[in-house]
Amino acid sequence: MRLEITGTWKGYFEFGEGYDEGIAGKKGYFIATLTEKNGVIEGTSQDTEGEGVVGEPATVKGFIEGDMISFVKTYPCKYFYDEDGNLIKDAEAGPHEVTYVGYFNSGTLSFTGNWEIDTGLNVNVRAENIDDVLAYENDQNYIPHPSDYYTLYDTGTWELWRVK
Repeated sequence: MRLEITGTWKGYFEFGEGYDEGIAGKKGYFIATLTEKNGVIEGTSQDTEGEGVVGEPATVKGFIEGDMISFVKTYPCKYFYDEDGNLIKDAEAGPHEVTYVGYFNSGTLSFTGNWEIDTGLNVNVRAENIDDVLAYENDQNYIPHPSDYYTLYDTGTWELWRVK
């Protein structure tokens, strides 16, 4: 069965457990207008209501293969939560990308999956605290290896269903 993607879709993103208590589990809703040709998906997405909603539309680019869909929503600038739980716009930062991967559920006639945002933070897995990080970085004999670090991601879940 070939899934028809071209059209208008409504969805939500839900903030995962890695977020602070006041944000984790909350949802933001969006409307996406998508076109699909030969498995390539393009379009726009506009947040509409809920937690983490921003005013600017995002571009959508991705692909569909069988019942699996993958796309990136790119906002024109970066958004983040401050220590008080306020959503802050950083207009000087580059684009803000959110990667979505999911599968079509024929029972609900919707796509569901997980999303992630690269926080840009890298953690040294050899270090137990900041003093260890500084000691490693100040050691002239220490040659960092990519496997010494991992990138932190913000994550959550999402669902997308056809409107028309």
